Amino acid sequence: MEFLSIKPNVPVYNALIHACFKANDFESMKIAFDALKRERLQPNVVTYSTLISAYTAKSHFEDVLYYLNKMQESGMCPNELTFTSVISGYGRSGNVDQAMEMLEKARKIYRKPDEEL
Repeated sequence: MEFLSIKPNVPVYNALIHACFKANDFESMKIAFDALKRERLQPNVVTYSTLISAYTAKSHFEDVLYYLNKMQESGMCPNELTFTSVISGYGRSGNVDQAMEMLEKARKIYRKPDEEL
């Protein structure tokens, strides 16, 4: 990207990661994510959600959990779209127990203090 005089930033990398996902090129997607970190840029919720959605679409749940953990270790909270992607992915693959477990995690994160389940 530098040869085009474009200074890479997080939204540019997010677009690249998403393009790699849509092209089913997971190796390039990981290379783009690693490049983002090499540039000392901080992945954001969109970055992690895109990675999580990509791996969910392929039922690569070890990678899904890895990036969910990385996201939370970075101090970010998965948003509703992230949880929806994971829950749907588990459901599509027949992992209903894991889908329910993820739903409970989402409820704990987004529950208001006075809200009943």
